Amino acid sequence: VSAYDVDSLDLVLGAVEQNSFLRSELAWLLNPVELASLGAKVMRENHALDRAIAERQEVALDPPAQTRIANRLASYESGNTEEFVQLLFELTLTDSSTHYRFPSEADVTALPGWKAGDDVLRNRTVAAAARYLIDFDPAAGEWLGTISVRYSAIAGYAALRLLLKADRDGLEALPQSTWEKCAPIALSLPVGLTTDYDRELLGLVYRRAPAAFIDTLQFLVHAAREMHVGASALRRLDSIWDPRLEDALVEAAGDERLAVPVFGAVLEVLLERGSQKAIGIAKTCVNTGFRDDRGETKAITAAAKLVVLTGGAGWDIVWPHVERDSDFGIRVFSLVATGAGAREDQTVRRLKESQLGDLFIWLARNVPYSDDVHAQGAVGPGEFLQRWRDGILHCLKNRGTVEACEQIRRAMVEFPDLNWLRFSLIEAETLTRRQSWVPLSPNDILRVAKDSEARLVRNGEQLIQVLVESLRRLETRLQGETPAARFLWNELKKGCFRPKSENDVSDYIELHLKDDVKNRGIIANREVEIRRGTGGGSAVRQRLPC
Repeated sequence: VSAYDVDSLDLVLGAVEQNSFLRSELAWLLNPVELASLGAKVMRENHALDRAIAERQEVALDPPAQTRIANRLASYESGNTEEFVQLLFELTLTDSSTHYRFPSEADVTALPGWKAGDDVLRNRTVAAAARYLIDFDPAAGEWLGTISVRYSAIAGYAALRLLLKADRDGLEALPQSTWEKCAPIALSLPVGLTTDYDRELLGLVYRRAPAAFIDTLQFLVHAAREMHVGASALRRLDSIWDPRLEDALVEAAGDERLAVPVFGAVLEVLLERGSQKAIGIAKTCVNTGFRDDRGETKAITAAAKLVVLTGGAGWDIVWPHVERDSDFGIRVFSLVATGAGAREDQTVRRLKESQLGDLFIWLARNVPYSDDVHAQGAVGPGEFLQRWRDGILHCLKNRGTVEACEQIRRAMVEFPDLNWLRFSLIEAETLTRRQSWVPLSPNDILRVAKDSEARLVRNGEQLIQVLVESLRRLETRLQGETPAARFLWNELKKGCFRPKSENDVSDYIELHLKDDVKNRGIIANREVEIRRGTGGGSAVRQRLPC
């Protein structure tokens, strides 16, 4: 945290007030220091020492940095292949340096020695990098799949980056054997793909040596015992993803010997890219993975990944198991909730309102609000699950759809004691109305203002009012000064009448409504269709806007 980052400092200070462990760990930084204490004396002495070092006259490097670089280049060019690694160290120096810096910069052109050198020195360095890549041994078998790495491998990656930036033709001209031995360093170095150069280089190695690249990837996956080993290599694949890589990881995910955390990491990469084969593997794990503890843990991991990453497809696989086995559901959703964070919106976005409703009701039943405990200090799995349960309701409420409102009503019926759910329903209905509201056009507003006979129909109740008014006018017409009721009767003989058939009466009413309602000047935000009813059916069909 920077001393100038006020927002971050506020967060830290707030966390210190809530967390005793953090308060203890940061006591040296936050607690006041008595001026007469031993601690204050030590701090004064350290400050004085720092000032003395800062004020000390700088001693010039002997020999100068550029001379040292030139000497290393000459030694390398004379056949001493070990010198290229040392050359990188020399490139980290300036004429005032007192020690080497580790050449962690993969970009040689960012090092002080390169920036201070002339074109001749730079060209010699590029040529040395090309030769080094042909001659070097990355010794991948000694470090690949571990947390350590050889200097020779770091130097190889730096050489690749240098050629990519300064001599693309020289890079493309490297022999096939060089590309094959570069696959391990391209997948493992640097720790993160931070630039377009890194991504381009990864693609080049994959294109030139696909078999070696895939072999390296599978080795990293199988050698990993924990998710952090090899996971960075999986994250590098975004820019080069293709069916060959998918098949390689599907094969790895199907290996029963794979560590469960690594299985989860591989499955996640595949599901994120919509792999149907990975969905099949996960489905098999969920359906058959309860034979032993390891199988159950693997099934829970697969189920959590399906819920988070595949939406409906994964839901249909996981939900039946959750309904049958609440303990299984608790473990799956605890895993989802613990890792939700920034992915929470992605998870619920993939689920339909009915699925969210099922999930919230299940969570409210199995993680009841009456058991909520808000512990001080670190948040445990139980509280993560409580927060995720609340987040599901929040996301359902914010859908702003009629179906979302119906799902909240379901929850209210299921849990009548949770009186506060009605406020969630009110918010959901308000948002639904806001999102479904269709404003009147200026022309419609002017039409209503000018024509007293025009009616605005925006909902079912207003439509019924319009129809009632029309039927009253029909009643007046039937019994008025010139009664029209006689048209609804058949005269069998003089003085003997029989009512017309129901269909004839319906047709008569339909003609009236078309003349009186449809052509009267109705402004509707819904489609109104007058039609003949059958039996107990409605005589008016209406469609609300979605």
